[in-house]
Amino acid sequence: MFVAYFGNDIFLNCFRYLADSDRFKVLKLFSADYGGQGYDFAQSTRRIAREAGIPVQTTPVLARDLRALERQGCEAIISAGYSHKIPTGCGGSIRYAFNIHPSLLPQGAGPMPLPWAILKGLDRTGVTLHKLSDIWDGGDLLLQESFALRGSENLEDLLGSSQALALKLLDRFMDAPDVYWRRAVPQSPGGREYWPRIEPKDYTVDWTWELEKIGRFLRTYRYAYPDGSIEFITDVNVSSRQHPHAPGTLLSEDGEWRTVAVKDGIVSYRVCRKLAVFRHE
Repeated sequence: MFVAYFGNDIFLNCFRYLADSDRFKVLKLFSADYGGQGYDFAQSTRRIAREAGIPVQTTPVLARDLRALERQGCEAIISAGYSHKIPTGCGGSIRYAFNIHPSLLPQGAGPMPLPWAILKGLDRTGVTLHKLSDIWDGGDLLLQESFALRGSENLEDLLGSSQALALKLLDRFMDAPDVYWRRAVPQSPGGREYWPRIEPKDYTVDWTWELEKIGRFLRTYRYAYPDGSIEFITDVNVSSRQHPHAPGTLLSEDGEWRTVAVKDGIVSYRVCRKLAVFRHE
């Protein structure tokens, strides 16, 4: 099957699955141009594409690009973390056009659902494959599966679980695309929840918050450096107790470990830094 992939490194394992398989030929990768500012969240996907001889386009996709894919016999458009709206309504050889989304749609529509699953204290989240439509993340549901949250996951844990499930669902769909395409069901408009993009300033912790809220915000923290390393927080522990310190007082710092006084207790956590899990050398 001839396919085109639209996305960045969030589901790098899905792109690698397509690029490495003898069952598929990736005609083109549509990625993003981050302009050299900060970490390039598509560099690993583009690197794999170029090593495999797959053409790469970093400018936004236009209808004429899809017509060019049709002339090449493209049968499937697969989107995963692509930052531009993909034109809909194309026919010809393109039989399937779908997106891989890391939430249980219609809950969690939007560009950045993973942090919200932690911030909202959800018991479950998951991954959805849905048809592309004129509405962002609003197309008919093809496949969806959930997994339980322990309540202690940080963003790295959640990303890893979502990547593994995304690959599982993509493989299942590609084994019988006609079947799942025919069985697709509309999303319930009444259940739609849009979760907006979270900016770095939104991760700022107010140490006067209640303990559980502080713990959730710490577990969502993730900063990507230009060199490809990721800083994140793990091993968050909150303890309710009385103390004489002002909220936000740093009580101890030992290597990666921090202990901070908050309004109604003590918070300890570990600041880690490692290469991005999706980085490919």
